[in-house]
Amino acid sequence: MCYGLDAATLARITGTHIATVRRWKRGYPMPEATRRLIVLMTARDLGAFAPAWAGWRIDSSGELVSPEDWRYQPGHVRSIEFLHGMIASYKSEARAAAARLESSKQADWVEQRYVLPGEMRELETSTTETAPQRSFTHS
Repeated sequence: MCYGLDAATLARITGTHIATVRRWKRGYPMPEATRRLIVLMTARDLGAFAPAWAGWRIDSSGELVSPEDWRYQPGHVRSIEFLHGMIASYKSEARAAAARLESSKQADWVEQRYVLPGEMRELETSTTETAPQRSFTHS
């Protein structure tokens, strides 16, 4: 048996004449694409198509299963692009908020530092409360 399957099953899976399958079983070379199809159909291992997918498989319920046994349904895979878009949007909003915060800082030249507008008002009120009041008279 080739790949643990009888000739009739292999002929059905590959769409090949049974005489051709019997030749493969006797040792004649099998086309690479056919070998990959058989591996995919029997082991359900996607590594048959590309080494990067080795260990990934599609189980009998149609779920994509990672080598770590994480399971994904078709809806999960379809939503990946949407999730990437949401993440990009959140990152853009965070950068814009950080830029607004940075541009709202004002220089406090007395203290030699940057302060936010609310802090500036606090500094102004505390300075006016403690500063001595001077009156200027015209002589």
